[in-house]
Amino acid sequence: MKKILSFAIPVLFCLGIGVAGRYVQAEAQAEWYPFLSKPALTPPGWAFPVVWTFIYICMGVACGFVWNMSDHLRRRLLALWIVQLVLNFLWSVLFFYCHSFSLGMLDILLLDVSVFCFMWTGFKVKPVLGWLFVPYMVWLLLATYLNGSLWYLNA
Repeated sequence: MKKILSFAIPVLFCLGIGVAGRYVQAEAQAEWYPFLSKPALTPPGWAFPVVWTFIYICMGVACGFVWNMSDHLRRRLLALWIVQLVLNFLWSVLFFYCHSFSLGMLDILLLDVSVFCFMWTGFKVKPVLGWLFVPYMVWLLLATYLNGSLWYLNA
């Protein structure tokens, strides 16, 4: 039961962060974002919650694996995991709540680096950690393109 909780709690926590991010974005999603000029590769609106739900579940499962590691490995990976989660949430605040393309871009570039570092370290320590972050990294690269394109098209 303890091992199941070590996975379930981080998954629920990540999903909660996702819900909080949607709450932060809600007003901008209704009143600001729809009126922006968007690049050609913008996914349909329904794709965002579907993909992010999957990514948050993968993030939580990865945290569960990290939590069950020895202390030496756990500290470094948990630090990387926390950094990426904070940057992930902060992007919603900067981009949607503050309507800042530039601060959103800075944040998402830092998020790209932090997710890559977790993924790279994860592959070396326990490959499943790296694989759990591959969809996240791919989606972030698309999100980085979108943030930059939105900045270019609307600033």
